[in-house]
Amino acid sequence: MKGKLIGAYLAISFIFGTWSYFFGPYQYHSYAYNLGIGIAWPVTVFKSDPDLDGSSDEAFGKSLQDMVNAYAMQSLQIDYALGVISLQIHAESDESVDGDQIRGMFNGDTRLLNGMFSNMWKINRLKEELKDRLDGMEFSDLMEEAEDAKEELLELAEERPAIKKSEPTPEPAPQVEQAVTETVTEAQQNVPAAEAQTGEECYEEKLLAFKNEMGEEAPVIYDMINEWRGECGLPIE
Repeated sequence: MKGKLIGAYLAISFIFGTWSYFFGPYQYHSYAYNLGIGIAWPVTVFKSDPDLDGSSDEAFGKSLQDMVNAYAMQSLQIDYALGVISLQIHAESDESVDGDQIRGMFNGDTRLLNGMFSNMWKINRLKEELKDRLDGMEFSDLMEEAEDAKEELLELAEERPAIKKSEPTPEPAPQVEQAVTETVTEAQQNVPAAEAQTGEECYEEKLLAFKNEMGEEAPVIYDMINEWRGECGLPIE
């Protein structure tokens, strides 16, 4: 009898480990690792898997932290998934995001995608859409949602032509650059303080700071443009 129970337990462990290898959250690990997970199947079966709560900002933040704690080894995957889904919401709401910008987010530094979530969280309209979309999702649901979002983004990238970028201006010779710098400095000294920076210059300065921080190919959210224009005394588009 005891031998049968042990045999049944090991059989269930084998089935559970195989399922975990193909469909579980540890697919990126080896088959042997997942068989080890399968041996502890009673713990996994009765463990409560945390899900995201989009009912409020506080509830979402707490539930997200619970998920990260439960899946500490997959924390980077969670960050990436949130970034991809955030990018899709942003790209669908802003037609100025072109195909090259979308593809650049996947081909370049993944920190750009990770930064998308924190940027989205600052814009209330997009934040609410994100919370509603992710409400009730467990880890596996979040991973599947991110894969679907990536596929839809790449399809969107094919539909949107790249915005033609202006040709780079050749760098001046050192002597010319020095002369221009001296001329500009002298001119600025003769300009009253109130006229030292126009609204357009203020806006360009904020845009340049954003590009320097997030990267040249990072898409600029439409709401951020209006926020900057308002701060610089320019009309809202």
